[in-house]
Amino acid sequence: MQFQIKKASKSQSRARVALMGPPGSGKTFSALNMAQHLGARVILIDTERGSASKYADEFDFEVLELDTFNPKTYIAAIAAAEEAGADVIIIDSLSHAWIGKDGALEMVDKAAASSSNKNSFTAWKEVTPLHNQLVETILRAKAHVFVTLRTKTEYVIEANERGRLVPRKVGLAALQRDGIEYEFDICGVLDTDSIRRAITHSSDRIIYAIDLAEHLPENNVTTGADSSVRESLEASGKHAGALSSKHEQGGLEERVKRFKGNVVKETLAAHNGNRSRAASSLGVSRPKLHRLLKELEQGS
Repeated sequence: MQFQIKKASKSQSRARVALMGPPGSGKTFSALNMAQHLGARVILIDTERGSASKYADEFDFEVLELDTFNPKTYIAAIAAAEEAGADVIIIDSLSHAWIGKDGALEMVDKAAASSSNKNSFTAWKEVTPLHNQLVETILRAKAHVFVTLRTKTEYVIEANERGRLVPRKVGLAALQRDGIEYEFDICGVLDTDSIRRAITHSSDRIIYAIDLAEHLPENNVTTGADSSVRESLEASGKHAGALSSKHEQGGLEERVKRFKGNVVKETLAAHNGNRSRAASSLGVSRPKLHRLLKELEQGS
């Protein structure tokens, strides 16, 4: 077998962006807002019964509505958008290809029910390659691609700024195949209350965040990110999504340290300084949180 080895070089890449969060967190609005900075023709593949069209007065885009969500239907819709000359394709949402009518889970259930042994494992042998084909179609698309993902939701009880315990809706894992977020260059996690957007680079796992005071879509919250997505793609290939320039925020190490510090401080404040609860909320052990605090103190 012959292999070609060539020198690595930076080149313009196409954005592959996933935005995930619970209902009402602003996934569609954010995708449309960022898409307008990446191309003139935006085509949105709508699985949400026309809900994206409520933003027609704010953004210039076209829609292609689906009423069945077999992965083959998504593949055909992406091909149609490309053929129509889309600069940016938004899939709103990709979750339906997994949990929707004729989606992967329903296909497995039907195949298992019709088989003699009722074995879903055998059914997955047929469905998994089709789902893989959909993912590959997204990754190989000639246009920039944004996808939105619903998340499993749960309510947690947290202290607000007045110290009162209040419920807050949070998004957990994406309603899609496990690990789907790793297929994208950028994965944004949206929270309905604090509206914290974490832009995660799949390539290096560095996380940036913006905390906003009010809900989407009243504020144009993606302004700081959308133009940077375009600029970063043009300048440095896949490493897209820095929320402002290096000169504005300092080097990578400094930005990571600042982000960690902000998250730790905010979490401690939310739990009135209780380190055990803060550590649990952050998903780290209490000793780990203690070490983080010491590092932050030494760096300040």
